[in-house]
Amino acid sequence: MSYRFVWVVGIVGLGGASAMGQNRGASIVGNQAPAWTVKTWFNLPNGETNLELDDLAGKVVYLNCFQSWCPGCHSSGLPTVKKVADRYAGSDDVAVLAVQTVFEGFSTNTAEAARRTGEEFELAIPVGHEGTPSNRSSIMRGYRTRGTPWTIIIDRKGMVRYSDFHIRPQQAFALIDRLRAESAPGRSASKVPVPRAGGDRIGRRFPAWTSFRWPAASKNGGPDRLDNPVTLVRWWTDDCAHCEKSLPAVQALADEFGAAGLHTLAIYHRKAPGTMDDDQVIAAARARGYRGAVAIDDEWRQLNRFWMSTGQRGATSVSFLVDPAGVVRYVHPGPEFHDTDEDGHDQCSEDFEQLRQAIRAVLVDGAAPA
Repeated sequence: MSYRFVWVVGIVGLGGASAMGQNRGASIVGNQAPAWTVKTWFNLPNGETNLELDDLAGKVVYLNCFQSWCPGCHSSGLPTVKKVADRYAGSDDVAVLAVQTVFEGFSTNTAEAARRTGEEFELAIPVGHEGTPSNRSSIMRGYRTRGTPWTIIIDRKGMVRYSDFHIRPQQAFALIDRLRAESAPGRSASKVPVPRAGGDRIGRRFPAWTSFRWPAASKNGGPDRLDNPVTLVRWWTDDCAHCEKSLPAVQALADEFGAAGLHTLAIYHRKAPGTMDDDQVIAAARARGYRGAVAIDDEWRQLNRFWMSTGQRGATSVSFLVDPAGVVRYVHPGPEFHDTDEDGHDQCSEDFEQLRQAIRAVLVDGAAPA
C-alpha cells in the first residue's frame, strides 16, 4: 500500500529510561532494518488497522520510541518527533512514526496511554504500542534499543542509518534530507569503500565536538559550526613525520570538497615532552599548510577512549569521516595519506584516493556503506 503523508514512530520510556539489563546488543547502524510486529496502532489512514515496515518501502523512515511516563520523551523525544512530522508533512518519501515500546510500568504505559500521549503532542501520524511482561517489544529486540526516548532513521533502501537515545531537530533534518537525495530517482549513488582497518568504528557515534578544547584562534572558533556538516577529522601532532604529509592532504580535500559542504578538523595530541600553548598549536598547523579548524585533545582523552583502547591500533594519527548525524562513516587507520607518485608511498596514494571516494560517496552522493 502507499501512504502520501509523513509517518512518525515514537517509543516512550521513563525519563531517559534505560533497558540495558534487557538489551545489550551492539549498534544496528549499517544493517538492514528488521521487520516489526506491532499490532496496536492509532491514526492510521483510510481505515487501515496495521502498518508494517514493508508498507514504507522506498521512504526515509523516522521512528521514535517512547513510553508515556518517560520525562525524557516528554521533554525532548516527542517534541522532536512533532517538529520532524510538521516539517515533512505531505512528503511522499518520508515516513514519521511514534511507537510506545514498553519494557517497564506495564500497568501505566498502556495502549490507551500511548493514544493520549499522541493527542497531547498533537501528532497527526501513526502512533503504535507494543510490549508486555511475557512478550517483549519487537522493535526493542530487533533494533537493539536500550531505553527511551530512542530514535531510529532508516534510508530508502531499508538500511538503518541512525540509532541512538537523542537527536536534535536540526541533525534529524540534515540527515533526512541527505537520505532523501541520495537515492532519488535518476541518481546512481556511489558506495563508501571498506577501510583496510578500523572498520569496527564505522556506525559508531563520534565523540561530541564539545569534548575537545578549542583554541580561540581556531578558524571557526568552536564546535558549533560542526553540528551538521560532513566532517573529516584528523588527529595530528607537531613531531609526526606522517603528519607533515597528511595534514596538507587534509587541506587539499577541503579545497576540493569544501564548496560541497565538507568541513575539516585537525585535532592536536602532543607526544613530545613539554608543552605548547594554543597559539603555537595553531601556528604548527598553519606551517604544515592546513588552514581549517583546529582543536586539542588534552591527555589524549578522546583518542584513547574512541580509538586506542578499542582494538589493536597501529597509529595514533587516525582520521574519521563523520556524517551530519555524528556517525562515523569511514576510517583511515593511519599513519599517512597523500596524493603522490613517490617511490615507497603507494599505500599513501591508494589511501588518499579511497578517502576521496568515501567523501564523495557520503557528501556528494550520500551513499550507504559498501
